[in-house]
Amino acid sequence: MVVQQFLPKLTVSYNFPHLKRKENPGPSIPEMKGLYIAGDWTGHEEVLADAAAASGKRAAREILKAKEMILVKEG
Repeated sequence: MVVQQFLPKLTVSYNFPHLKRKENPGPSIPEMKGLYIAGDWTGHEEVLADAAAASGKRAAREILKAKEMILVKEG
């Protein structure tokens, strides 16, 4: 099922600030090996579409880096 909604008055909030955060989180989830996040809500300094694209690039880089490490270990 595909559903579409138009919400022109929706308040957008991104990158909720954390007082104790020392670095930006993601895209990998340390507790779940092989899980990466990307999307408009996972940006570091970006907002909406820019955040989605930038977080996708960060996730892709980490995936490629992890694959490279596996290939190096295997020989």
